[in-house]
Amino acid sequence: MRAMALVLGSAIFVVDTFTPLEGAVAVLYVLVVLIAARSGLTDDLFIASACVVMLTVVAYLWSHGPAPTSSSLMRAGVSLAAIGIASVLAYRNVMATQSLLKANDALRKSEQRYRRMFATSRIGVLEEDWSPLRRMLDGFDFRTTAELARHIGEHPEMIAEAKRFPQIVAANPEAHQMLGKAPDTSSLGSIDRLLAPTDRTFEGALLAFASGAPSFEGETEILRSDGSTIPVLFSLTFPNGSDEDAVLAFMIDISERKHAQEAMLAAQAELAHAARVATLGELTASITHEVNQPLTAIVTSGNAALRWLNRDEPDLPEAIASVTHAVSEGKRASAIVHRIRTFLTKTPIEHAPLDLREVLNDAARLVERDLSQHNVVLRLAIARDLPAVSGDAVELQQVVVNLLLNAAQAMSETRGRRVTTLTASRLADGVQVVIADSGPGISGDLEDLFRPFFTTKANGMGMGLAICRSIVTSHGGRLWASSEKGEGAKFHFVLPKAN
Repeated sequence: MRAMALVLGSAIFVVDTFTPLEGAVAVLYVLVVLIAARSGLTDDLFIASACVVMLTVVAYLWSHGPAPTSSSLMRAGVSLAAIGIASVLAYRNVMATQSLLKANDALRKSEQRYRRMFATSRIGVLEEDWSPLRRMLDGFDFRTTAELARHIGEHPEMIAEAKRFPQIVAANPEAHQMLGKAPDTSSLGSIDRLLAPTDRTFEGALLAFASGAPSFEGETEILRSDGSTIPVLFSLTFPNGSDEDAVLAFMIDISERKHAQEAMLAAQAELAHAARVATLGELTASITHEVNQPLTAIVTSGNAALRWLNRDEPDLPEAIASVTHAVSEGKRASAIVHRIRTFLTKTPIEHAPLDLREVLNDAARLVERDLSQHNVVLRLAIARDLPAVSGDAVELQQVVVNLLLNAAQAMSETRGRRVTTLTASRLADGVQVVIADSGPGISGDLEDLFRPFFTTKANGMGMGLAICRSIVTSHGGRLWASSEKGEGAKFHFVLPKAN
């Protein structure tokens, strides 16, 4: 380009200077400017413009001398104006071209980065086209998202129909691996083929898409090509004000995390079972005392009934009353045995509405004998208007029993009166239970008490309070401790009321 511009400029200079042509030959220098501009370099354009202006002036002075005519002066002015205008326009064109080239280069690099991330990411990525779903929603003419939600509530079959509209147009290798499909699969079809029948998240994603939300997240199961399912965490990014409804779906396989959670829950169940067995060993004397009471009452009532029947004139009403009392005590003994068997069982725990007053009273009876051996007086302050709570009676008894026994042991070196208070009061949204002792209190970080294997006892395992907190947490509640030096310790737990 430079050589061509040089040759053309030289030819125009020769014609303009050494030939008798009277026209504005110098206007042809515009071609030199345009040729220089094609290089895309502003330096070439500036040099070419300066040179042709200089050649125009030199040729004019050479041809017309110091006394130019008005016509020649006008022709020179037109030529210089044309060269100037062409130079300005060429400069603007060069700058615009450079800007376009830079933008195109940035776009190309961005596309390369996106494709590299798309291809090498360890997160499954799907590119989906939701424009068919957009057209379907436009056909209903819903004015608000609330109207759409209400329509879905009245016509739940709409969800299954809507799933068939979004189409999967691309998937990265990690997504192909998660789905068990070959990487060269050209089309993965609609997301209806991707979501497991148990999915409950599409309705939320549909409402978020319709409302113009930027994203939606959830946890669901997706179908593999072999028919199996895998749990995933996913995030959908919706278009922001674009005419295109391209949606990106990011998925993380959480199968290992689910397996770890199941293993942890199984280990916790085993640990809780072991703790219940260990606790039962400490409570053997109390259980024996508890069972002996109804058995003794049964024997006494039976003997009384025999005496009433062996009289010269049998007193049938008294005999019937004695037998009825014996039956009642037998049922009580059966309930106690059933409670102990449930305490030891490893069957799955089921939560049901409970009368917490009964649970607390049963726990207090279980430890009554053990507390008396420690010379501990147990005071109960259980409100009569406690709402029902949802949970398992045996587990909640285990929590209360453990806390009561801990309170008794904490006062083993306390001189004078040893008192443990069990208080239960109603809250706006549940129940609060407080177990307080009159011991020396607890020093240090109280949260350490709930760490597994942390103990302040010489022969303790350090698992009791950790298990208690785990049980209370599984019931949707909270367990914590408080202590003022010299005023004993308090253990509080709250439980939500049953729905």
